[in-house]
Amino acid sequence: MLTTPTFTPVAPICEGDALTALPTTSNNGVTGSWSPALNNTTTTTYTFTPDAGQCAVVETMEIQVNPIPTIDVTSLTECGTSGNGIYAFDLDAEVANILGSTQAITDFDVTFYEDSGVTTEITQNPFSNTTAYNQTIYVEITNNTSLCSEIFPFELQVEDAAMATMPDPVTVCDDDGINDGFHEFNLTTLNAAVLNGQNPADYQVTYHATSQGALDGTDLITNPEAFVNTTANNQTIYIRVENINIPNVCIATTSVNYTVGPVLTPVISSLDGTNTLCVDYITNTVQNQITLVSDIQGANYQYTWYLNGIEIAGANQGVYAVTTASPGLYSVSVTEIQNTTNCNSEVSQPFEVFQSGQAVLVNVSQSDALDANPSVVVTVAGYGEYWFQLDNGPIVDNDGVFTNVSSGEHTVYVYDMKTENPSCGVLVVDGINIISYPKFFTPNNDTYNDTWNITAFNNQASAQIIIYDRYGKIITQIRPAGPGWDGTYRGEKVPSTDYWFVLTYTDDVSGQQKQFKAHFALKR
Repeated sequence: MLTTPTFTPVAPICEGDALTALPTTSNNGVTGSWSPALNNTTTTTYTFTPDAGQCAVVETMEIQVNPIPTIDVTSLTECGTSGNGIYAFDLDAEVANILGSTQAITDFDVTFYEDSGVTTEITQNPFSNTTAYNQTIYVEITNNTSLCSEIFPFELQVEDAAMATMPDPVTVCDDDGINDGFHEFNLTTLNAAVLNGQNPADYQVTYHATSQGALDGTDLITNPEAFVNTTANNQTIYIRVENINIPNVCIATTSVNYTVGPVLTPVISSLDGTNTLCVDYITNTVQNQITLVSDIQGANYQYTWYLNGIEIAGANQGVYAVTTASPGLYSVSVTEIQNTTNCNSEVSQPFEVFQSGQAVLVNVSQSDALDANPSVVVTVAGYGEYWFQLDNGPIVDNDGVFTNVSSGEHTVYVYDMKTENPSCGVLVVDGINIISYPKFFTPNNDTYNDTWNITAFNNQASAQIIIYDRYGKIITQIRPAGPGWDGTYRGEKVPSTDYWFVLTYTDDVSGQQKQFKAHFALKR
């Protein structure tokens, strides 16, 4: 029957503890050897192999090696404000950092000592170092389950805190030639005021675009010697002071307000985009207003407005409304009520206000009825410069004279072209009736000029037209109120040539019956 060797179990050890050699004879007398070699750094299963000639089986034994605690942070640096290198360290708040992310606070006991022999325990928290600026204390970390522990040196360091004194606000005039609210400034001239006595060899001053950037050391203004503000007129610049002996620990922040005061050279614009006063030519009544505005606005400014260089009484606001028939050159000067930027005041460049108005009809004249070259002349008066349009034709500068006007009803539009801000309206002259006749027609059934007639007399039932050929033969007789001549004689097409006609009609002015003779062309 095989014998199973028995051994007294070995109690768990802490990593690095000494291990006693395992017995080569079992408790029940079996001799043999162990493998592998003893290891006090990690848990290991060992195998006992009986010597030859014994009726015994192979046996194993595990020896548990518990890891010793580790330390993740070995120093703590704080910024002291006392100037003597002494600081009250909150050691309890540092326990989590000492253990690190792999060792849970609930699984370990952390004890602080003043000496390496761990005889003088630090029981008061916070603990003020007894050696100025630098002191080594000791940390004992014990695993609550395995009771394995380790002692580590722990450095307490004190650096003098940085101080950042807020400098006086910076105000400069925008005198670089472009009055846009942006100006260059050397921020480093503020360093001495910010440090306020701190040694510049130990402290660095940097400038940042955001408050968070000053805290984090980001959003750095890389050219502080030639800084140009990125926000027009006013910008807050954030300042970071850092103890260069311990970067990113002892820092302080402040800010400075940087103002670029405008050089008071105002520019006038029209609030509604207009520059023209529309004035009624008959009554001289202003039909709109122009609101002028200075581009420099604020409660700290006083304004003086001028027309053609003469001060306008009572005009002392940032805007001025022109409500009377007062065209001319308007300008404004702006001064500070409470002088803050010491920027010079200048009179603006002039803004010209024009006077115009819708045309007033003076007369409409036109050529006689059935004139060979019908014309219309529209005469107007007004403050504007007027261009004319016949029906849907082009708008032209022709003093209202139109020639070769076609027969029928017409409308003439008169536009104020003096300015476009605004144009002061359109005069509509309608009811212009030109009495003429077609000079040709083309009876080819294409729906264009297929018949010939004088439709201007279609309202006279008694009016008639007799058409002759060149030999005097009567081809047809038509009335203006009828459909017209289709270019046939007794149902047959007549040839392309000139044809004569006699129009009998009643004159609208005299009431007398008149005749008009002329000729036209038939084209096929």
